[in-house]
Amino acid sequence: MANELDQQHTPTGEQPRSDQGADTADGSPPSGDVPEHIEPPSAGFIVQLFLLPALIVGVIVLVWVGFGKIASNARKVEDYIQGLRSHNPKLRWTTAHELAIRLRNDRQLASDPLLAQQLIRLLEESLRKAGTAEGNEDDEVKLRVYLVRAVGALRVGDPRSVLAEAARSDPVTQVRSFALWELAELFHERSEFAADQQIEEALIAGASDNDPGVRRYAAYALGVVGTPRAMETLRTLLRDADRETRYNAAAALARNGDFSGSEILLEMLTDPVSSGQFAGEAGKQYIT
Repeated sequence: MANELDQQHTPTGEQPRSDQGADTADGSPPSGDVPEHIEPPSAGFIVQLFLLPALIVGVIVLVWVGFGKIASNARKVEDYIQGLRSHNPKLRWTTAHELAIRLRNDRQLASDPLLAQQLIRLLEESLRKAGTAEGNEDDEVKLRVYLVRAVGALRVGDPRSVLAEAARSDPVTQVRSFALWELAELFHERSEFAADQQIEEALIAGASDNDPGVRRYAAYALGVVGTPRAMETLRTLLRDADRETRYNAAAALARNGDFSGSEILLEMLTDPVSSGQFAGEAGKQYIT
């Protein structure tokens, strides 16, 4: 009976060998299991296996990131233009405000020719509305202020003419003030520009403006330009009724090597109430 059970539960086919996997008499593994000598991988093999694929992946990632940034910037420019052209007055000036800040920190965006063209054109259109009922609305005034600031931050195109027009003819004090400021910054940052007659006339007009805040900006801008007519106008401003305008004129002359305002400089250094501000109080809300 036991023999019959053994026969029923024994698997058919090749029976297991009792010596399979056993050591030889001297304790060494059977000769068929001895591995051949393995050579360590060469440096060239390691480079091919690991370094080259890593370099390929790195190049792919860099290309992907580069194209992503280009596409992102292109979309951003279109988004900004769309915002500036919106029928929503608040969206227009908030977009201009954002650009006025970003253009100072993003040189690539500030060098975009399409954006520069659109900003200059928009400021020209906005200036044509100045003095009208629509142009005097608060949203339109803010738009002109921030367009002036954005245009002044451009690193491509020629915004001198439109900024000079804003400085000379806009009825709003803040627009004239910041147009003068941006003209000064433009000549300071972009050495390819020189002050022509139109610029000089705009700055000289600012120096005789009824608002003292505008005259302060004009004094600063005249010092940056530094032409003979600008220096002559600055010497006139040393007798201005506004103390801060006199201070700015004396400092501007000194930066150009003219110390005819030295007494005013000494007064400025010992004046405990000098604010040191170029703009009037009304312009502070627009400073970015």
